[in-house]
Amino acid sequence: MGLSQKNLEEAIRLLENLLATQKGAGFWLVVCGGSALLAQEIISRSTEDVDDLRTLAPTSVEIEAAVRWILENIPVLAHRDKIPDLLTHLGHAHIIPKFQG
Repeated sequence: MGLSQKNLEEAIRLLENLLATQKGAGFWLVVCGGSALLAQEIISRSTEDVDDLRTLAPTSVEIEAAVRWILENIPVLAHRDKIPDLLTHLGHAHIIPKFQG
């Protein structure tokens, strides 16, 4: 399942709820690629790419922290099984064993 307009809107609502619990903390969010196009209603098709994340060139430490946060805070994540593929795509396959078993 790709990211559709409906999925994006739900993700933004969930993010809004999460950020509301972090009173006083400042946040910068980057919305890019297909998500940005969906948010601006420029496109309506679903999107599944992560190429814009590759451009940010996150370190292994940043990727590991992000995956740990996702696994701890989104227990109903539908595509947990795709995390190894994502890590491989981002060039961080070497940290896959940290999330197995």
